[in-house]
Amino acid sequence: MQEPLDASHGNVANDENPLGEPIRVFRAKLVTRIALIVSGAVILMGGIYLLIEWSTIATLPLLLGLMAMVLGYFMGKSMILVCPRGVINVRWGVRQMCRWEDIGQIVDTKIKQGLVTSRRCALVKKNGGRMELHDLGLDDFAGLTSLLRQQAELRGIEWKEERSVKPA
Repeated sequence: MQEPLDASHGNVANDENPLGEPIRVFRAKLVTRIALIVSGAVILMGGIYLLIEWSTIATLPLLLGLMAMVLGYFMGKSMILVCPRGVINVRWGVRQMCRWEDIGQIVDTKIKQGLVTSRRCALVKKNGGRMELHDLGLDDFAGLTSLLRQQAELRGIEWKEERSVKPA
């Protein structure tokens, strides 16, 4: 189930929540958000300088700087809430909910591609749907998977671990 958020839903953790008061809220890393916004501002300032000096080549830095700042802003609005009755994933202003009783299996996948290792946790619903949770930019993904595993064990939900190695 997905529902768009409006301005009044800025703080999902405090809203009327059909899945209960969150046990824990996981957000994007503060360092990542700040780095994106600051680097975006620096690139944007460089684009403004280029616009003043040579107007024809300023478009790319202006767009890149603006995109980095917007990404940093929206990462701050993204979060995963683990609640007594389910999980809520908020990305790009869309709230996706999954109730514990609808989950048939949770798959924790470690993905290695070259020197980079990442993780993905899929909540596989009994009806075949999935909610994908990724570690990219998330503050404490190990804590999230640990809490999900604990909640799955309490409810008798199957937990599966996978490894995936992709060529670089």
